[in-house]
Amino acid sequence: DGDQELEVDLGGWRAVIVLGGADDERFNPPSAGGDRKKPSERFADGDVVKVIAFPATLGNLPPKAKHGDRVVSFAPGAEGAVVVIDPRTREVLAMIGGYRKVAGGLNRAMAAKRQPGSAFKPIVYAAALASGRFTPASIVNDSPEVYDLWKPENSHKGTFEGPVRLRQALAKSINTVAIKVMHDVGPDAAAELAAQLGIASKLPRTLSLALGSGEVTPLELTNAYATFAAGGQYAPPRFVTELPGGAMAVEASREVMSPAVAYVITDMMRSVVEQGTATKAKSLGVTIAGKTGTSNDARDTWFVGMTPNVVIGVWVGNDDNSPMGRGEVGGVTALPAFIETLKAMAPRNQSFLRPPGVVTADIDLVTGLLAAPGAPAKTHMTEVFVDGTAPTEVAPLPGEVDAQTFVTDEYGDEAEAPPP
Repeated sequence: DGDQELEVDLGGWRAVIVLGGADDERFNPPSAGGDRKKPSERFADGDVVKVIAFPATLGNLPPKAKHGDRVVSFAPGAEGAVVVIDPRTREVLAMIGGYRKVAGGLNRAMAAKRQPGSAFKPIVYAAALASGRFTPASIVNDSPEVYDLWKPENSHKGTFEGPVRLRQALAKSINTVAIKVMHDVGPDAAAELAAQLGIASKLPRTLSLALGSGEVTPLELTNAYATFAAGGQYAPPRFVTELPGGAMAVEASREVMSPAVAYVITDMMRSVVEQGTATKAKSLGVTIAGKTGTSNDARDTWFVGMTPNVVIGVWVGNDDNSPMGRGEVGGVTALPAFIETLKAMAPRNQSFLRPPGVVTADIDLVTGLLAAPGAPAKTHMTEVFVDGTAPTEVAPLPGEVDAQTFVTDEYGDEAEAPPP
């Protein structure tokens, strides 16, 4: 213990890890009282640790060890990036390019192109809203489907919820629904909207784009969300606002999405936090809209969240694009960094301002149609719509028979078989 060294056996090749240095700090953070665990509290005989040859670089030679000549280092842990943008001015308020420095420099926030996974779905749904063919109350069937031998799965493989409203599908990040929406509006529409939102990276114009199969940088995706928060007004991110000669010129913003569409998709993303995959963020006690994302095999985890005044994008993954392991998803791995970042900014609770062109209607939770007068509590809710897209048909009261329920009652799977 006194030497702060760990002996490791690499298959008959013994080596030493010198503990307590900069590479070890992230694996042994201080407690609330400032103390760190002793080696005997961290390791026991037979434990398995992942190591690499000591990354000696100019000015970073391996430390001297008392218990061996060969010195190795803990394998680097996951990396990450954080981008904080003011959606009103597009000033980049803060940016973290990673935990560990890389020879030659690598700012992962600006240069690491990674798959956004489900964090791309708000762009797909925004394109659907803009088409006028979908609303937050639109019913889409969560069911298996095959597209040219590709059978997409939900994150909980083999489970399907049947007909769901689009708001539910986004909150729960249902893959099959996102793909069916993409199939309807077309990959071109989603990719072109992404380009309008400032995503310059080339995206595949295939159905898999609905699940975030393209690659984007954290800066691109965070600024795209900033356009939602800014009511559909795009502007590039600003890193320098003033030089000794005076203030820098500000590039004029341009409308790439109607304020109504931007508001409705933002309001849908509030459900991700209120009742979906990012409920841990409710602990902050302020209005937050956002979306989690996890790419295949948990190679990338994301959370991009926003208030009316700030947008924070977080990416966590391995530099070599290897899987991070079971259970590593956006709501578990990336979301905590968002929560701590926003908490440090001492946010005030503010609502997103509703623009003209947005209307509300009381809808039935099962059908997405207008709720019937006298509908029981908890069977209906107030929903937002782009003006002109709200439903006009009234849903039957629970237990009432209409043309649709008559057919399913008479010939559904649960009906008794007729006598022989």
